[in-house]
Amino acid sequence: MVPEIRDMDMPIEGVFHNLVITKIEKEYAGQGQKVMNAMWGAGQMMFNKILVIADGNNKISDYKPLAQYISKKP
Repeated sequence: MVPEIRDMDMPIEGVFHNLVITKIEKEYAGQGQKVMNAMWGAGQMMFNKILVIADGNNKISDYKPLAQYISKKP
């Protein structure tokens, strides 16, 4: 459905459907928003409250470096 998605993680700490971490292969500006809209429009994903989109070489299952990466100011 969304060919950009490379990996997806739903950590148990996120109470299953409340937190989803997704890794994409980014090719253009705004692609993260496109993926978010596609995921929130897909069935049970609409109940998701927090959706984190990561790109590049980030390991989405290693939560501490990921949290540091997404909280950095550009």
